[in-house]
Amino acid sequence: MWNTSDGFDLYNNEWNSSGHPGPQRICGNSGRDWQVTSTQRAGNTEVLTYPSVQRNYPNRALSSFTSMTSSYAENMNAVAGTDAEAAYDIWINDLSKEVMFWVDNHGQTPAGSKVATVTLGGLTWNYYETSGYYAFVLNHNATTGTVDLLAGIRYLMSRGVLSGNDKLWQVNFGFEVCSTAGSPEAFTVSNYTLASS
Repeated sequence: MWNTSDGFDLYNNEWNSSGHPGPQRICGNSGRDWQVTSTQRAGNTEVLTYPSVQRNYPNRALSSFTSMTSSYAENMNAVAGTDAEAAYDIWINDLSKEVMFWVDNHGQTPAGSKVATVTLGGLTWNYYETSGYYAFVLNHNATTGTVDLLAGIRYLMSRGVLSGNDKLWQVNFGFEVCSTAGSPEAFTVSNYTLASS
């Protein structure tokens, strides 16, 4: 992991060592513009890596935010055997609660069960939930877009699974990678922004 000049961290994040991930390399000019080459075995369906751009927050109460939006442009260069998704990963109360927004999905299904379809920021999402994990899956794949992250957080507060006293710890955007069909695959982010107040 290293800090970028624009206030983000870039993290190669080969976190699932028990799953024996293959080689992966991340490089980038900034949090806005970075690339990953990952080689993961064919047919694997377990998440092995999450190369990502991160911004850390000082455990700020969710109720204090008036906005949180992010824009992205990414390309997974997916092939027939690609099993991965491009997604935001938001951590709350350190690692105790996880909120995801999936925007470009190739072969994955979130944990938990689908419990609702919701509209956030003008986009339609399928919402999945299990204990401590909440995932919004865009109803179509979009390699570019703008996501109203605070709208999703406020929706979770309305459901009672988050509260205004919960603390934001980290906002990430990257790729959960299971398989690249056994060959090197380039995952690129060419335009990423995150703004909050």
